[in-house]
Amino acid sequence: MNIKTVFVCMNILVASIFILVDGPIHAKDGNNLRIVTIGSAVSEVVCALDFCDSIVASDVSSLYPESLLKKPRVGYFRKVSPEGVLSVKPDIIMTTDAIEPKSALDIFTSAKVPVIQLPSLKNVANTILTIEKISKYLNVLEKGKRLSDGIQKELQIMGEKIKNIKRKPTVLFIYSRGPGKLHVAGLKTAAAELIVLSGGTPAISEFTGFKPITKEAVIAANPDIILMTDKGYERLGERSISAIPGAPMTKAGSTKSLVKMDDLLLLGFGPRLGKAVNELYAKIHNK
Repeated sequence: MNIKTVFVCMNILVASIFILVDGPIHAKDGNNLRIVTIGSAVSEVVCALDFCDSIVASDVSSLYPESLLKKPRVGYFRKVSPEGVLSVKPDIIMTTDAIEPKSALDIFTSAKVPVIQLPSLKNVANTILTIEKISKYLNVLEKGKRLSDGIQKELQIMGEKIKNIKRKPTVLFIYSRGPGKLHVAGLKTAAAELIVLSGGTPAISEFTGFKPITKEAVIAANPDIILMTDKGYERLGERSISAIPGAPMTKAGSTKSLVKMDDLLLLGFGPRLGKAVNELYAKIHNK
């Protein structure tokens, strides 16, 4: 064993203690490292760094690349099964600060399994930081740098492109968990960040995060475009902009301007961020 794992701190996080790893953990011959990934973007980064075969289990949000669908599942990242995670005998667990329940971290600590906890991916800075940290832990810093540089180059090109846009359309992101279970996105959400990066303007700036939809709020926002995920649109029931409270009375409703994107591409903020920005740009600017 030549694992160079350094336990730099025992942090208290919402009353849970976990092992935070710093430094390379590129163990055994690399390919034999057993990784559990919790969170779709984390899984995507590990795979983009060519360690997909080392993932022995992932959470149910990890749907891309398709090879992950064949892996054992350890629950949803907000409802993880600690027993399921430990049953696959991981050398390392990679997750974000959105993991629930927090008590799972206590269980991982008791089992002496190192945990890499990463920030939730809702902005470019956290995407780059996550790639840097994971590539460092896997001892593939150069590969991680190439991945980050590629993303930043695509965003730089897009930034130059949207400088000349005279009018940036207002875009309202609506997340649907089913008919009657709709939420609108405010600022500091992955959706709002992607809208800005793509040359749009978030329709709601009065609050951060998500709030349940109201007819009055949608009418007041009066977006040019309504944005949804593919699965969210499917959950609407009546698949039409008219199924959204207040939407028919907005500019988006009058022009039937509703666009949708793949869930993970739109909200993931992982290695495919450049692709996501280019796709949303084309959709909201009719390019």
